[in-house]
Amino acid sequence: MDDRALIDAGAVVLVNVFTPQPGRTDDFIRAQTAEYLRLAGQVEGALGNRLLRALDGTRVVNIAYFASIELYDAWRESALFADHLDRIRELVERVEPALFEPVFESA
Repeated sequence: MDDRALIDAGAVVLVNVFTPQPGRTDDFIRAQTAEYLRLAGQVEGALGNRLLRALDGTRVVNIAYFASIELYDAWRESALFADHLDRIRELVERVEPALFEPVFESA
């Protein structure tokens, strides 16, 4: 799906800013990356992810694209999501999630 299609289709973007437990940033990144691979193709409406590490190593940002708010909500209520949380919970000190709608993107 190209960028304009995301905007036109009513996609939503989840931005999670994670603060891993002290000294656990690399562990969190490994676990979250493994989760992307484990869940690939299993989450209806999931269009892709990006994972970013802060240059100071204290935070990690997950950007997840979903086809609609309804499909995002279904993911959040699923057993798969609960299992995902169980797998990363001990590595996370704090998470700050926010949902956004795409309005413009440039390559």
